[in-house]
Amino acid sequence: MIFFCAINIAVQTLVSLDNFERMLNQPSENELLGMMHLLGSDDNEHLVMVGDSTVWGVSADFDESFAGLLSTRLGEDSAEVVNLAVPGMSFLDEYAVIENLWNPHDTYIVFINPIWFHDRYNDKTPEDYIRFPQLVSRYLSESAGALEECCNFSLLAGKPPLQRAITDVVMRYVPLFRNRDLVNKQMLGMQPSIAENTILHRIAAMNFAGAIQREELAPDEGDTEEKETALALDIEKSRSFGLLKHVLSLSEKRDNVHYVILDDNWYERTALHKESMNKLEQLFEGRHVLNVHNAFEQKHYFGNGYTHLNSAGHILMTDLLYDFLYAN
Repeated sequence: MIFFCAINIAVQTLVSLDNFERMLNQPSENELLGMMHLLGSDDNEHLVMVGDSTVWGVSADFDESFAGLLSTRLGEDSAEVVNLAVPGMSFLDEYAVIENLWNPHDTYIVFINPIWFHDRYNDKTPEDYIRFPQLVSRYLSESAGALEECCNFSLLAGKPPLQRAITDVVMRYVPLFRNRDLVNKQMLGMQPSIAENTILHRIAAMNFAGAIQREELAPDEGDTEEKETALALDIEKSRSFGLLKHVLSLSEKRDNVHYVILDDNWYERTALHKESMNKLEQLFEGRHVLNVHNAFEQKHYFGNGYTHLNSAGHILMTDLLYDFLYAN
């Protein structure tokens, strides 16, 4: 008994919100679940950001990303900024994260990236589209038929009810299991998905310094990055638009859940594009929404066609978020 208590204390000391900045760029599903459990058991007030690689902050250190800059501006006496964004996180993933985490004391910002409405996402399989299938299945399994009908999208099968119940019990009462990937991250400084590769190949090559280096995304290696201008956006033809519309119809209109429609630096600015963006904004009628589309210029990105922000872009986004959340 004493042994297990000591293990629990050691795990909770190693893995806490005090040393958390953001998710690794390739986290496993149980790493995300473990971090959300930490959030749910923490009594402090949080400002939680949910989004994809733009929100994660590709090619920016956390302190230079808009999540880190906003945290610095707010100071220690305000809500703690927690960046749960993950490269490749879809609207379905975002919905599941908010449903899992929501409580009335925290503030949530869900970022909507217009590049998800491009034709390239119409043909993605559910395995490629959904970043965290078990979590999504838990909150959308009852909508499987509706998703198939509206969007020709077959939801991935989740764990059987008994297996899910057992997993939920273990996740709640066994910190070492719940935080196994977070422990790995803290000890080795790398995401679990590349741990085996690192151990077998990097150490074998006697590259001991490289064995503990994090894998960082370059600005042209993001899940949604493309170096050429996309065609004009026709949002009605987008499967992602239908999926977003469906999850918004399921989610309650909560005062502490805010939405940000991002700029994209990608689509041609045509009349059809403008009409599409108007339709997108109309989806959020009655909700707290900040539309920053067309608020950014070429100088705020890494280059023409790049969708990720540079340092100037992160500073501008910080200003816009701060005004949106606190100026009024």
